[in-house]
Amino acid sequence: MNSMMKANPFFSGRGGVFGSEGFGDVMGQSHPGAVCSSQSFSYSSMPGKDGKQHVVQKSSAMRRAGNVQENKESHSDSHTGVERMSIQRKLGDKARKIVRGRHNFTGEEVQDDVCVNMDASRGPQFDQEWEQAANRAGLMRIRSSNSRQPSARC
Repeated sequence: MNSMMKANPFFSGRGGVFGSEGFGDVMGQSHPGAVCSSQSFSYSSMPGKDGKQHVVQKSSAMRRAGNVQENKESHSDSHTGVERMSIQRKLGDKARKIVRGRHNFTGEEVQDDVCVNMDASRGPQFDQEWEQAANRAGLMRIRSSNSRQPSARC
């Protein structure tokens, strides 16, 4: 917690609205069994120089329980024709992130599969371990509304 938050009774443990543990209490950091999630969405539409609408959409969703976490992101831009989606799953110090993209004007598609602290050949096994841990932690009860996101399975 930075010094501004410590000094502010709104965030601090001195009877602030976030309780005796400060802002960390709300984020589930003080409660190992806590499940937390967040989602955001932004949309921008404006006329371009060619008279067509230029639309940019971004969304992100996160859900976490203990050392099990999932992050999803998507981005689309009608002016550039680029669409990107990603999903990252973490279990302890291991993680797997899959990124898919498409350029709507050229038809080019790309996919990247990155593994952290494990060999890439363990990707499917990691997916199974993550799903089991997420079920045990109660994370699967929180469903992300980002239905356009790719599955972590390849």
